[in-house]
Amino acid sequence: MATVHVTFRNAVQMGGSSILSREPRAAESLTSSGTSDATTITAQQGEVASITASGGAVYVAVGASPTAVSGAGDLVPDGGRLDIGAMLNGDKIAVIDP
Repeated sequence: MATVHVTFRNAVQMGGSSILSREPRAAESLTSSGTSDATTITAQQGEVASITASGGAVYVAVGASPTAVSGAGDLVPDGGRLDIGAMLNGDKIAVIDP
């Protein structure tokens, strides 16, 4: 069981590099479990999803109606962060414990 924090935000160009914008447009925290759980917030076209996990690792899935599956997709380790982009309009993030 982990606390997973998800933000949707723009990417900005600085000195030839793309970095996350100063503030997220939307943010939500989830508590992971053995059952897939998805955000209620949704992305806008072209945004970046930034996902952090604290207290355990989680697998993530992305989509309009995503279902995370243990052992499949991307793994965010305990204390880790994963940035995913470019999101599609209406995308959500789903998480599940390994």
